[in-house]
Amino acid sequence: MKKAVFLFAFVLGLGTMSQAQVVSPDQVVELKSQKIAPSRGANPKIKGEKPTEDKVDEKVKTRGSYTCDLKLENWSSYCVDVYIDGYYKCTMSSKTYMYVVVDLGYSSIYAKSCGETVEWSKDGIQCSDSYTYRFYD
Repeated sequence: MKKAVFLFAFVLGLGTMSQAQVVSPDQVVELKSQKIAPSRGANPKIKGEKPTEDKVDEKVKTRGSYTCDLKLENWSSYCVDVYIDGYYKCTMSSKTYMYVVVDLGYSSIYAKSCGETVEWSKDGIQCSDSYTYRFYD
């Protein structure tokens, strides 16, 4: 009787394990810094600057199936401002990482050092699930 109960529990356990969800690994994109070229006008990769005052956004977005998870890893020695599709998303200190959620269908990531001496950029992105972006010197 004990063997039958043990066998039943074993088979039930195998059946449960075979139904476990398989999680795909993040797609990793490594970005190398480039010197920011001097220009006379506004940066064309930035559409919305970093906010300078507290403002509550009345449109509260909920996380749903139309979002993409990004892990940002700043391995550079710079403080970095990050922009998604040209709009400010976050500021990161050096040697840190953070997670952000963006709308599905974003197409570019741009980052510049807080002192505006170097930048990182990647265009033509099609996020379907989750990405890891690594910023290096």
